[in-house]
Amino acid sequence: AVFYVEYDNAQAQNQMEDMRQRLAAAEAELEQARAVARKDERERLVLQTRCQSVQAAAEHCAERLGEERRLQSEYREQMETEGATADGLHQMHGVLTAVGADLGRVMEQLQAQQQEAWALQEKTEAEREA
Repeated sequence: AVFYVEYDNAQAQNQMEDMRQRLAAAEAELEQARAVARKDERERLVLQTRCQSVQAAAEHCAERLGEERRLQSEYREQMETEGATADGLHQMHGVLTAVGADLGRVMEQLQAQQQEAWALQEKTEAEREA
């Protein structure tokens, strides 16, 4: 009976040692899995931070693009207004040039009439004196 007890005890010790080895292997695997998980978590956090940075940059670019489009629209409106103003100024210049030419002719006519009036006045004064 002692032999069987010693035999059972030896088997139990072998099984216990086998279980310790399996437990050690399982703990090592678990630690490796935890290390991978920690690494994955760090990488996830780094990627999350990068994604947030990229998203912030994209939002900033979208804002700048919106501002650029607004400025381009304002510039186009201003150019159209200035273009219309330039057209108006060009037309006004044409009208003023025509008016200037008309005034030149009127001045020539007035000078001619003034000379005629002076001549008539001189003639009238000469006739009175005579």
